[in-house]
Order: sequence, then structure tokens, then C-alpha cells
Amino acid sequence: MRGTAVAGRPPRQVRPRQQRPGWHGCEDQIAWLLRANRLLGDDEKLTSLTAFAAAFHGGCWPGPASPSQVSRWETAAVPAGFGVLRRYEQLLDLAPGRLTAIADWAYRKASALPGPPVLSRGLDPADPRVYDRTEQLLEQALSAGLMAGRDWDELTACLATFPGAFMYPRTAWAELGERLLAELLVTDGLAWLFRVEAITRLLAHPRARPPVIAACASLAADPACQVVIEPLAILDHTADYNASVHVLAQLANPSSDRALRGALLAAVEKTFRRHFRPAQLRAIAAAAAGLLPTADPPGEAGILAAELLRQAPLRQFSSARDRLRSGTGSTAQAILAYGQTTSPEGSAAILSRVLAAVAAAMPASPRAGPDSDPMLPRLVGDLLFSPNQNKRLLAGQLIAATPYRDPVGAALAAELVTAPAGQAVPLTTALLAAMPSVGRPADRPIVERFTHAPGLAALITDAAAWHLAHVPGRSDRRFWHTAIGVHRNRWQRTRSQASISALRGLTYSLGIGQDDDLLRAIRTDSRLPGSVRTAAAWWLNIPERIHASAAR
Repeated sequence: MRGTAVAGRPPRQVRPRQQRPGWHGCEDQIAWLLRANRLLGDDEKLTSLTAFAAAFHGGCWPGPASPSQVSRWETAAVPAGFGVLRRYEQLLDLAPGRLTAIADWAYRKASALPGPPVLSRGLDPADPRVYDRTEQLLEQALSAGLMAGRDWDELTACLATFPGAFMYPRTAWAELGERLLAELLVTDGLAWLFRVEAITRLLAHPRARPPVIAACASLAADPACQVVIEPLAILDHTADYNASVHVLAQLANPSSDRALRGALLAAVEKTFRRHFRPAQLRAIAAAAAGLLPTADPPGEAGILAAELLRQAPLRQFSSARDRLRSGTGSTAQAILAYGQTTSPEGSAAILSRVLAAVAAAMPASPRAGPDSDPMLPRLVGDLLFSPNQNKRLLAGQLIAATPYRDPVGAALAAELVTAPAGQAVPLTTALLAAMPSVGRPADRPIVERFTHAPGLAALITDAAAWHLAHVPGRSDRRFWHTAIGVHRNRWQRTRSQASISALRGLTYSLGIGQDDDLLRAIRTDSRLPGSVRTAAAWWLNIPERIHASAAR
């Protein structure tokens, strides 16, 4: 799909190298989802291929299935379609969308293309029922009605079958995209997966794409907006010229530190997908080189800058890379050399320890487990050591969609307990970032301590404050008063940006948790920085219907 016509050669949408024609490169991950859930699930009878195949008929699956057919799905010899994943959800008593939503997102990241879902729903635009259902869901989304994640999934799958769909007034497309984006920014988990996939489908729709891009750019540029990484990161899914312009504008003159991170994250993906022209790549090279720190520890922006330089075409970035290999800290050098935040030797030791803890926590099984599962080490490695936030998040969501979630979460929480004394800052922040995906309510107090414990690097404190929002469980009033008080007092003494960012992270966590009483207290506390009080006011102004829908 081409963007707005401009002089010069337009960017190309490209697929990553595929193992087979028509495949996308993540089929082994989807097969692993099926295999891990069946073999490690609660129903021991279904661990037998024969018993599982015999039970497969029924629900959304109208015909029979053989043991060999199930085996082919679970080894990626044959890709599993939408109906197969949905039937696994039904048979294994998983929440609707638990497998299909993460599979949609895995395919989206692997295919590098916007548009209809790779997992076809079999919708026929000539079927009057599809037309009627699309109309019904549009009325629901454009009214005061609630929209669950599955509603957005169904609506955007339907709209993808009608690329010529017309709505009157034309501003309805903007209203539709802005509502979906508003819900996306305040949700998490499965509800977030449904919506992030839905908005990428809208980005491919010729009528919805311009207003969605405009809405993302407007949020990123608004100093009052409290969630700006996602609106920019979403733009990595389209080669539209205007999307690239907005990303480059934030790289050159970011409206905030988090807008810079969002622009870098989008630039990493868009560079890989060849969305940029040569002149734009040169500008990106200069920006990325300027962001690389000369010493450790680098922040997330420095890590993303190194990854951006590593992935970019050699002819554009080779001189910058050569200069920087000897003039940067060890983390940036590891990224440039190995594509991960530490050396292979360092990551192997940590990975071995984590996997041993997972194995010890798993019930003994002759058919499955970490010792016989080559995919789990790969995903845990991505989760802890990838410099690309998108890759870490995908790995965490894949693990979270299997029975490995709790054992992996417990193992990573154990690593966090020892992190202040023995771990590097990038690993500690990656462990904190993993807790929303695989953490348990019992792990939340560990993350809480990292938000205000004395003697920690500012990067660690900041990561804990922002990621706490999505860790399972709730924090009590004593914690909030202590954490806010520590950073408020520190800011009054030092006026440091680190204290402001930590306070904004804590405010973000209160906003996601809809703790309006504490948000109101922050809004009126004159001892806090003005930007933090503004953040609290922003969260309090979110319409109730957005919060109510985002929770579904």
C-alpha cells in the first residue's frame, strides 16, 4: 500500500523473509500456543492426541479431526486457522480470544502488513448478515453504547471486507478511530490485544487511515496527553507518508521524553519494513547516533537508538555504527554486536537459572515442560534481552497465554528480589517490564518496592512506577502515600526530572486503576509539580464510557 504521493521513490511495504510461500514466520509460535495449552492444561484426558481429536468435533468445529491432523497443527506442519484456535479455546476452557487475539498480533508483527487479519474469519461481503452485523456494530461504536474488545475485533474484521465502505458524515471515521484509540490507551491484557489489532486494521482502510494517523499525531504532540508512546508506535504499521513524517518530527523535536521513545520504537519497526526514503534514513541515523550514551546504563531511548542503528541498511548507517562501536557503553555495544542487551555468555547464565526455576515449579510431565520445549527459552530470552520493546511485549503475551505464565512470573520475581545487588540496569528494567505480562498479584509488592526504595538507579525507579499500572493486583493506600511522598519530597529538594517522571508514572498507575480519590488529591496538591497535577486532571477527564468499555 502506498502513502500520499510525493516526489521521489515511494517507500515499499515488504514482508520479512518467509520460510515457505504464503507463510509469515510465526507459525511455530502459534503451534506452540496450541501444544503448550493442551499438554499443560488442567484436563489430563486431553493430553492424549487420540482423546483430544475425538473431542474436537463440536462447538465452532463442524467436522471431525484426526490425531495426525492435531499433530500437524501443533508442529506447524500445517498452519492452524482461526476456527482451530477458537476450538482449542472452547475445549481447554480458555477465555474467548485468549489464543486468537495473541495469534492475530503475532501474525501482524510477523507479516509487517496492515489490513485484514491473517487468520481469516471467512466473512463474505455478499452475505447480508455480514452487512447487517457491520451496521449494528458501527451504530454501537458511534453511540454511547459500550464496546467490548471482541466487539472491536468483529467490527474491524467486518470493515476489512468492505474497503469501499462509506459513512456519512465523513467525520464519523474520525470519531470511530478516536474512540478506539481512547480505549486502547487505558486498557491492558486481552482487552488491549483486541484493540491494538483492531486499530491496525483501521490503518489499512482507505477512509479510516487518514483520521487515525491524525489522531495519533495529535495525541503525541499534545503536552497534556499522558499516554504518547502507543499512538506513535501504532504508526509503524503503515507506510503512509504522513505517518512517517509524524514519526520523524518527534525524533527531531520530541514533545516529551516518552514521545521520543514512541518515535524510536516506531522508527525501529518502520526501518525494518522499509517505510523510509534514503534522505529520511540519513536523518534517523544522525538522531539515533546522537542519542547513544557514552557510558552505561542507557535508558530505553538509548537502547532503542542502538537497535535502530543495528537494523538499518548498511549503506545508510555503516559509518555511524563503526564510529559508535568503540565510543559507547557495553550495553549499546552488545546490541550492535549481538542484537541483545548483553553478551551471549551473560544472557545464557541468567536464562539457565530462570528456566531451571520454571522447571522446578512445573508439574512433572513426560510429554511437556521446559526441558523438552525449545520455544520457551527463545521467548524468555526475547522477554529479558531484546532491545525492541515490541518484541519483549510479544514474548510476554505469548507466555502469558499458556500455563507457563505463573511459573515464569515466579522465576522472574525471584530474579527481581536479587536484582538491586547483582543485576545490570537493563536486565532489571526488563524484569520490571515483564511483570505486567507474567506477574501474579503476589509479585506486585516486589514491584512496589522498586518505585521508591533508596539507592536505586533512576531508570529502575522510573520503570517500576510506570509498569506498576499493569501488574495484577491492587496497591493499598499506605503504599501510594509513601511512594508519592518520597518523590514529592525529592522533587522539592532537587527539582529533578527523574522525580517528575516517577510521579507521573505513579499517576499513570492510579489512572489505569481508576483511583479517582487519589487522583483528585494529586490534582489539588500544590506541593507537586504542575505537570503531575495536569496528569491527574487528564485522567479524571476521561469519559466513563471509555473506562467502562476498556474494561471489557
